[in-house]
Order: sequence, then structure tokens, then C-alpha cells
Amino acid sequence: MINNPKAQKIFSDVERAFTEHPELTGETYLQHLWFTVKMGLRFVLVAILLILHGIFPFIFVKTASKQIEIIYGIMKSRIPKKRLEELDMLNYGYGTDI
Repeated sequence: MINNPKAQKIFSDVERAFTEHPELTGETYLQHLWFTVKMGLRFVLVAILLILHGIFPFIFVKTASKQIEIIYGIMKSRIPKKRLEELDMLNYGYGTDI
């Protein structure tokens, strides 16, 4: 236990910095870290596939786009309902004619 109030405040702030966002997603810090590592590696794989497809257009014709669809599905399924409704309202202009 930390007896110094200043040190206790610093410790509390650091702990909150590492746990606040993961808690909002319903995860512990380690669960959130593991998920982001897996997703990051998936992005790296897709980037490599896209580069290879660009060089050799006859390979990985649908692989990268399928992986992007999978990533989108995973990420969309993790968005809290309230935030998803906000995003749907904004629509970001995708799929609309100007």
C-alpha cells in the first residue's frame, strides 16, 4: 500500500490510463492487448497479401478483400450499441450520391 498521497495519485492515474478504455470495451487490459495484437497481425497479413496481389494480379484475387470484410465484421461486432447508432446516423457519406 502506498502511504504518500502524491505517489498514490500518480499510481491511480497510471492505472486508469491502462484500464479505462479496455473497461469501456468490456475487457481487462490483457484481453484488450491480446485482441489488438491479433488484429494488428491480421492487418499486417492483409497488407502483405495486397502488395503481392499488386505485383502478381493473378494471385490472392479475392483473399485480401475477404480478409477486409472479416476485419470489418469483427470490429463492427465490438462497437457498443450506442456508438454504433451514432455512427449509423453519421453514415460518413459512404454509399451516398453527391
